[in-house]
Amino acid sequence: MNLDKLTNPVKELKLLPQLLPMKLGNALLLQYILHQADRDNLGLLPLGFAVGITTLMISLHSAAMDYIFKSFGHVFKFNKEKVRKIRVIAHWINNFLCVVQVVLVNIMFIFCVTYFNSVTYKDEKSKYFVIKRIFMLSFLVSMMTFGCTIIAIGAAVFLYCLHNTLVKANLVDEKEKVDIRASNLPPPASYVIDIGLANVLLGLYIGIDESLVGSKVLLQDLSLWIGVITMLMTMLDTIVNVSLHIAMRDGRLDDKEVKFIRTIHYIRYAMAAVQVIMLTIMLGQGIYILNMKEHGKLLGSPFRCPDNLLEVGLVLSSFVVLLAVFVISVIVYLLIN
Repeated sequence: MNLDKLTNPVKELKLLPQLLPMKLGNALLLQYILHQADRDNLGLLPLGFAVGITTLMISLHSAAMDYIFKSFGHVFKFNKEKVRKIRVIAHWINNFLCVVQVVLVNIMFIFCVTYFNSVTYKDEKSKYFVIKRIFMLSFLVSMMTFGCTIIAIGAAVFLYCLHNTLVKANLVDEKEKVDIRASNLPPPASYVIDIGLANVLLGLYIGIDESLVGSKVLLQDLSLWIGVITMLMTMLDTIVNVSLHIAMRDGRLDDKEVKFIRTIHYIRYAMAAVQVIMLTIMLGQGIYILNMKEHGKLLGSPFRCPDNLLEVGLVLSSFVVLLAVFVISVIVYLLIN
């Protein structure tokens, strides 16, 4: 063990990142806080609460380890052997909490799929009654986490097991190995909607009673989808980082590893494009509702819309659409000879 690692023990402490973004865990926790138990006869609120608390525990544990090693490690002289033991324990605790989080979210997904055709949003006496906001947020968050879990497991199996077998059997040519700097990996796609803004959109969906929103108003549903897609992009970022960590154990990437990681990057590009399309629809409907001048007046109007939902949707979507038009114009200009 070299001196640099002993004096800076945090360099060796690389905790496994949680698959579910903290903002989504917070959204499930907020959902539990805002709604009474009689709004959910299925039991999704307690499950969301458990996921949110687990997410909070992962974040608190990570912050505690940062304080111990990154901050206090430069102030105090720690015992070398005890540093190693605490580091091992920290990894085990973090990994355990991450596994618990993923298991809970996947249980939520199985729960939602099982009762998908039985759930009712109107009959409060039914054992399958749950308000739409609770069910849809729980279903989408758990569905995307389930999909990312499958991708993460597939990536780990490929990079750890199958790929090593191919290398040992000489089915992967060592000449295919490339330096990461020369691999032409695309940079990660920037978020169309920042994670903080995505959390605001999720708040619009969670906090606004759907009875105040007309049946033909899509702004609330679009807010949910745009926010969740941003969180999904964050999950894929985590998968890319972990995959790179596994693939770079020998310091280089081979052609198949590069293709796998590049594919995930392209998926994120596609999701960014979908977000722009959704925001364009949001802008169009927002302008339409604003021009009708009845969104907050007529109780039975299918285009009734609370002012806060309309204003946030209009401002956010107009900025993003204008920026998208600018970016496309610049790209077209650069492509013209």
